[in-house]
Amino acid sequence: EVVRRVKGPVTAGINRVAWDLRGPAVGAVTGPPEEGARERSGVLMPPGEYTVELARRIDGALEPLAGPVAFTVRRLYDPALPGRTPEAFADVMQEIAELQRRMSGAGQVFAEATGRVGAIKAALDRNDAGDPSLYADAVALEKRLEAVRDQLWGHQRRGFVNETRPVPVSTRLSVAAGTMRDNTQGPTPMHLEQFALAQEQNTAASAELSAVAENELPRLEAALEAAGVPWTPGRTVPGER
Repeated sequence: EVVRRVKGPVTAGINRVAWDLRGPAVGAVTGPPEEGARERSGVLMPPGEYTVELARRIDGALEPLAGPVAFTVRRLYDPALPGRTPEAFADVMQEIAELQRRMSGAGQVFAEATGRVGAIKAALDRNDAGDPSLYADAVALEKRLEAVRDQLWGHQRRGFVNETRPVPVSTRLSVAAGTMRDNTQGPTPMHLEQFALAQEQNTAASAELSAVAENELPRLEAALEAAGVPWTPGRTVPGER
């Protein structure tokens, strides 16, 4: 099992590359990395036996150069409090990382869907083609997306004035993951409870987001195309009518 691929420099001479003992990052990828940007990483790997290999990539294909060479990862200190084994801790963190991956992807889907609905409203505002009810359909989808946003990331306006609001998935996930990212102690019952609630809420909200982005929104866009409404992002190449 490949735990992590670490890129190194390709300049002449002796080069040193370090692994930070973490897995790969799980955040959504929206484009090529910016030049000079620091590579992000994921959760800590458990102590144990590992191997390292050296390879070079040419035209996308990996060519082995050296290895594998075995090495051992050990804890610097024994934990002061009783807790889960390092392997069990790593398993929980991998589950949390998977939910972080799904949340990051949902954020991109939400942003794209929200932009598409906004463009649809703008197109209908300036064009009289089609059934007037199409605008009402767009507003209905916009409200459904806002409800999804509130479940996943919280009600922004209520949060701004510190008004009481339901706890969103992002907050519960932050509690479960944030305090454990840089240590190997835990998780506590509180961490596990917040993570379980985050998973439950995310399942319902993601199902609603998928229904809007994958079914309802394309259906509305098809109706716009049939009515001759100007093209909006997310629609296919306009065909002959």
